[in-house]
Amino acid sequence: MKISQWRNSEEENQSILELIENTFADSEIKNPKYFHWQYNENPQGKAVIVLCFDEKNNNFIIGQESIIPSNLNLGKTGIKSSISLNSAVHSKYRRRGIFSKLISALPEIAMKEGISSVYGVPNSNSHKAFLKEGWKEITHLPLLVRILNPSNYFKNGLKILLRPISFFYKVKNIDQVGIEKYSGNFNEFEQLTSKLATRIQVSQNRNQRFLQWRYNEQPTRKYNTYIIRKKSEIISYIITRETESKGKSIGVVLDFVTDGKHENEKEFLNLVRYSLKELQNKNIAYSIATFSPSLLEYKILCKAGFFKVPDFLKRNPIPLVINIFDKNNQKLKCIENYDNWFFTFGDYDAY
Repeated sequence: MKISQWRNSEEENQSILELIENTFADSEIKNPKYFHWQYNENPQGKAVIVLCFDEKNNNFIIGQESIIPSNLNLGKTGIKSSISLNSAVHSKYRRRGIFSKLISALPEIAMKEGISSVYGVPNSNSHKAFLKEGWKEITHLPLLVRILNPSNYFKNGLKILLRPISFFYKVKNIDQVGIEKYSGNFNEFEQLTSKLATRIQVSQNRNQRFLQWRYNEQPTRKYNTYIIRKKSEIISYIITRETESKGKSIGVVLDFVTDGKHENEKEFLNLVRYSLKELQNKNIAYSIATFSPSLLEYKILCKAGFFKVPDFLKRNPIPLVINIFDKNNQKLKCIENYDNWFFTFGDYDAY
């Protein structure tokens, strides 16, 4: 078996798509348009993929560990980090240590591309392998839930029986002044996202080009962006998506950024309630989000009716793992502390 770096050839790309279909049969990531968008069009850099080939079987690709560059703001300093995603080993080749070989080869290859570190949210299949290879788990991401239409979580008779209690979860009246649905290219967001970098130690560089790629150019998903203006200036935005989980309709809060000013909390709350009302009107059963409890955004979501799900009630934990490749860069130590992060569902690829 041979380990080497992705060459981005047509033959390799087709073989990778076949591996992805074998591993994630029902997932959209096997779509060639999604593949090209994620691996080739990311404005922060093309993907770095470590591949494992079976030399005895026509160099058949049997495993991959892929990362895409992610520009992080460490306060006012920028670094080139990366996100781990789409880890895969062909079903016929599992339990042979292939994934560990892929992970162990990653640091050297990534450093040659100027990538100093990596973070990710692995599934249960790859979680232990990452930790075994020295990656550090810095937290289980908090899962926030806001019930919207509880009867829609069930079917048949129970759904009808529970319909009256939906009244208790109705989103409160909203002051809609200044709120609008946004359909532009995020060029107005630069000032707001710059403020984020000054109050949070570690955050994705949410500049105009990144937001445009992440939310407007995504070929297989649709997102809703809402903003609130005060004196013609955007003071907050929220991005949501309607999808399904375990056959249930859910709304996902991908991103929610404020200007951090406590005097604007009423406006922030109105914006969140407005986005929730839109989901509720579409008969979404519940909405989910993840934010650090230390953030103002977390506080606003809780005021809007979100609550943190206790760990023992989660079907699966949501681990955030980190690996620092550049061991000599002391500035990178701050990314190992979750309390330093502004991290949302929009900061990785699941949604």
